[in-house]
Amino acid sequence: MPPIRTLAVQFRTFCSDEDEVEARSMIAFSLAVGKHFLAADHGDRTRTEVVELASAHLFS
Repeated sequence: MPPIRTLAVQFRTFCSDEDEVEARSMIAFSLAVGKHFLAADHGDRTRTEVVELASAHLFS
């Protein structure tokens, strides 16, 4: 199963809206694949902290 489909399966456990499932899957996959290519100033937070925060929001 492709990784993005695996994410969709996980998101369906707490999201009933298919549009939300697809959006969350795309954002999560993009974050996982592209986090190393982003150049951003996170203020007082580390990149790891920001990625963990984003992931927590996606999976809540």
